[in-house]
Amino acid sequence: MALAQVVLSIVGLFSTLGLPTAVIQTPLDRNRAAFSALAINFVASGVVCGMIIVAAPWLGFLLGDLQVVPVLQVLSLTILVGGVTRVPEALIQKDLQFGRLSIMGIITEVVTVGVSITLAWNGWGVWSLVYGAVAGAVTNAVVAWWFLSSVAWVRLGNWDRGIIRQIASFGARIVGSASVYTLYSYTDNYVVGRVLGTESLGFYSKAVDLTSRTVDSINRIIGVVLFPSYAQVQDDKERLSRAYLKSLRMISLLTIPIAGGLFAVAEELVVVLLGAKWAPAVPPLKVLTFMSLLKPLSSTTSALFISTGFPEYNLRAGLVVMAALLAGVFAFLSGGVLGVASAVVFAHAVGLAYNVYQVQSILPRTVLKMGEAVLPAFLSCVVMVVIVLGVRSLVIALQSTSLTLPSLIILVIAGVSVYVGLLALIQRPLLVEIWQLIRPKRSQVTTESEA
Repeated sequence: MALAQVVLSIVGLFSTLGLPTAVIQTPLDRNRAAFSALAINFVASGVVCGMIIVAAPWLGFLLGDLQVVPVLQVLSLTILVGGVTRVPEALIQKDLQFGRLSIMGIITEVVTVGVSITLAWNGWGVWSLVYGAVAGAVTNAVVAWWFLSSVAWVRLGNWDRGIIRQIASFGARIVGSASVYTLYSYTDNYVVGRVLGTESLGFYSKAVDLTSRTVDSINRIIGVVLFPSYAQVQDDKERLSRAYLKSLRMISLLTIPIAGGLFAVAEELVVVLLGAKWAPAVPPLKVLTFMSLLKPLSSTTSALFISTGFPEYNLRAGLVVMAALLAGVFAFLSGGVLGVASAVVFAHAVGLAYNVYQVQSILPRTVLKMGEAVLPAFLSCVVMVVIVLGVRSLVIALQSTSLTLPSLIILVIAGVSVYVGLLALIQRPLLVEIWQLIRPKRSQVTTESEA
């Protein structure tokens, strides 16, 4: 299943051709853009699905495990279903109906997990995961079409070659940047596994999971909200600048303390939750927390570039990060897993600096205010880390060890209390806005006002 997902994640980039994203961004006729994109996506996803089914035996040989062949062939149906799902999802996102997107995600997850667990309980093995994924994809498609405010745009008269040429050009740049991102996101794992061995890869991968999973989840949520909001005000530079800086403040309030907290309790987190055998994952985990600090701040620029019609800026940034990563790996590989982790942090630091430089060309007067936007969260995080490390020393002095579940809970509570308390003093209005954003009944209204 894992091998099949790697293949699908790569070919999935080419089945949509970046057109759903183009539908959200384009100021052109909504109905014509949506129908044209849907028609092309349906054909493209069918072609990709057929290619996977035919090429599955060769892919199985290439991956070194022929058991993946039937799994790939069945899972290719999710690509086909996705071809008729992504444009309706894009229209819901374009209309800022985030409550409906949340409900779609919940229903899809419930069906996927429910089918998988039921089949697994009855002894279906890996096929419980396969059929669960297919059931989830079909459910997501049905709910997406059900939630559309109108389907009047689905008619042959809306096919428009002129619009296709414009959104196809935009989509091609989206695919290009996504391809580069996919490439460099696998590079570090490949180097560790190839050069340092599978045992080192196991520890490194666990450190990456602990730092990246939460950050990537936040990034996905952020992208869903920010991209269509920015797109609606892309021609009003002042409103766009205000929206971007406010989103940067909110994102920093969420991600910076996560990075600091992971650094402060890394050893307790790994040993207590995973076991002492995973202790070698602690050093790379601490290093990679700096990556989880930089990555979300850099990722905020992605939605800005796409919404303003410059997706090639993401491609450029991806190429810069890739070049920096390769240079960093070459320079630091002698340090083993820590060296590769350091190379990843270095690459993301270079990527953040380059993205800030690119923001200057879109919002010239905004760059000087970006540091001011993240400063309160950063200072609060530094205080939090210092206090948590102090509490940790006290716990060790009293109990001789902090590697217990009660100790981990104490450290987490101390960190959260300090951080929230400081923000309540210096950023109370912004905390109130964040609370309003995450309330289901207020999410759509608040997001629109932010734009």
